[in-house]
Amino acid sequence: MKAGTAPKWAYELDAEFLTVMKKLGDGAIHPNDGNIDEQSKLDNELLAKLTHTFQMLLFLIYELPLQKQKRLDALKAGIIKK
Repeated sequence: MKAGTAPKWAYELDAEFLTVMKKLGDGAIHPNDGNIDEQSKLDNELLAKLTHTFQMLLFLIYELPLQKQKRLDALKAGIIKK
């Protein structure tokens, strides 16, 4: 994003979601120098929240723009040309 080459959705998204998800992923695969106690936070409840958040992000990135375009196209199809 700093270079200005990120896709449009990246600028419209609250970047904190991606930051938090990255930290969760990092914590899941890096055992803190062998201390896996912190990984116990990654329980089923948190994984469900992560899944729902990921689904929301996929909707915002892929589905919402497509739905918006379809609705606009449908409205445009109703324009009476003079």
